[in-house]
Amino acid sequence: RIMTRASHPCGIGYTIQPVEAWEAVVQWLQRRFNWTVDVSQITYSAGVITSAANVIRAFTSPGDSVLCMTPLFLPLQNAVSGTGRRLIRHQLQLTESTTNNSGRKNMRYEIDFLKLEKQIVSEDIKIVILCNPHNPSGRVWSRAELQSLLFLCATHNVLILSDEIWCDWLLSWSKDVHTPISSLPRANEICITLMGPTKTWNVAGMQCSFVIIQNEHLQRKYLNYVEPAHLHYGDAFSTESLLATYGDASNAMNGNSNSEQWLEEAKKYVEGNIEMVTNYIEQNIPQLKVIPSDATYLVWIDCSGLDVSGNDDNDDAVKNAHSLFLEKAQVILSPGSEFSPDTDHFVRMNVACSRKILRGALERISTVVQMQNK
Repeated sequence: RIMTRASHPCGIGYTIQPVEAWEAVVQWLQRRFNWTVDVSQITYSAGVITSAANVIRAFTSPGDSVLCMTPLFLPLQNAVSGTGRRLIRHQLQLTESTTNNSGRKNMRYEIDFLKLEKQIVSEDIKIVILCNPHNPSGRVWSRAELQSLLFLCATHNVLILSDEIWCDWLLSWSKDVHTPISSLPRANEICITLMGPTKTWNVAGMQCSFVIIQNEHLQRKYLNYVEPAHLHYGDAFSTESLLATYGDASNAMNGNSNSEQWLEEAKKYVEGNIEMVTNYIEQNIPQLKVIPSDATYLVWIDCSGLDVSGNDDNDDAVKNAHSLFLEKAQVILSPGSEFSPDTDHFVRMNVACSRKILRGALERISTVVQMQNK
């Protein structure tokens, strides 16, 4: 579709997202999440971070407090501080749950709702940013947890901004299904949801996402902010990416569409990669611990068992696990410090790559860790 559009004899002119694109999105949300959305409730946006910044500007004033649950993808936090708002962090609690069937102790992040409510009141929070599934840990928040958050925010008249860009990347072993928080009863009074095809089908370079607001008053307030600058219009290729992904899926009469089949095959391959990373680290690099993930193609790794102070070269560049793996193993991972001041001992690994590349990275990390322990 992209090549066909690019070669159109009339060139690439102004583009309006056709209703067919949003109808395809509506069908996808209904079929995948049993969530009923009207076409009129969807607004185009270039990306989730763009949307987040626009929502923050539209619904708060400079100096207002916005709460993020950390660790959290840094650009979402920057959308708060970069717009002149006060960034308030609620540190998620990493707790140990029951041992799973594999014999591994299962670690997962939890929301401390009592502490959260105290922060909402004491800091006069205007917006709570939810990331579901959670980036970086891949945690899928349960329906009960979402209901508790919704009740809490409704009680204190706090808007919920929900980043659900990873919603289609739940892994087969997840015990929970993805529940859009806006699909819960009365959620539309205080919830705004951010989604898009970018993570689902690896089309982030197309700059395409959308904002779902099911409350007319909230939607009008948002549109009053984005319409004057035409921030609700996408380009020709963003439109084609919507039609090529959601449109292809909605047009399939029998079985999976090409786009849906691609997604399921990609998830299956990534699941194999996650299992490989988990098993390899457990067997060969016991100083590291993988936090089990329910979604995404990201692996959150606890490196607190690794002593980087024993670096023989006394290299100033080696200050934590991230810099050690970068400088000594030539493996680029996301540093834990980007997600929270309290997670400097973590790294985030993107495993959406070939197994050959992934194994090579693990072997180099293993070699560096063994040398570090000599």
